Amino acid sequence: MRVLTLTPQLFAEHCARLEALAADFRPDLIVTVARGGDYVGELMFADIPHVSVRSQRPSTARKGRWLKALARRMPLWARNMMRIAEARMLARRRTEPVPVTHDDDVREAISRAGSVLVVDDAVDSGASMRAVLDAIDTVPGSRMTAVAVITVTQRQPCVDARYALYRDGTLVRFPWSEDYSDNDNKES
Repeated sequence: MRVLTLTPQLFAEHCARLEALAADFRPDLIVTVARGGDYVGELMFADIPHVSVRSQRPSTARKGRWLKALARRMPLWARNMMRIAEARMLARRRTEPVPVTHDDDVREAISRAGSVLVVDDAVDSGASMRAVLDAIDTVPGSRMTAVAVITVTQRQPCVDARYALYRDGTLVRFPWSEDYSDNDNKES
C-alpha cells in the first residue's frame, strides 16, 4: 500500500484524467456522492447536469475534530502510517449498512436520465457505492449506470468501478482530507 497526497493542482489534474477515462460513457446525469464525490464531480463534465446524494459509513462520521487537528500537526510519514493502518483495519471489518439520503429533485433527475455516472473520490469496501447504486435502481425507469472514482483501495470491493485511476490499493490524501496539510507538497 502506498499513500499519494494530491495538492489542489494535482487533484484537478487527476479529475481531468478521470473525465478523459470515462469520456466513452457520455452520461445524461452525474450523481456525486457527498462530500468527496462532490469535489471530484465539480471538475468533471461541466456540460452535464449534476446532483448529489449523501452516503457515508457510520465509522467515517465518528471521526472527531480532535483527530483532524492532531493529524495535521504530525509529520507526513506518520500520517501515511496511520492511513495505511486504518485501511488495513477497515478491510478486516464486516461491512456496515450505509444509509443514502437525497431529495425529490435528485429522484426526478435520475428518473429522466438514460445514463448515469456515479462519481466519488474512492471506493474502499464498496458498501457506500453499493447503497448509492441500489438507491438509483429504486427510481422507476431504465438506465445504464457506471462508477468513476480516483482510487479503488481494496482488492475486492462489492462494487466494480468501471473507471478508476488507481486499482492497486493506492490510498489518496485529498485536499479536503482530515489529515491533509498545505505543507504536504513540501514534504512529498
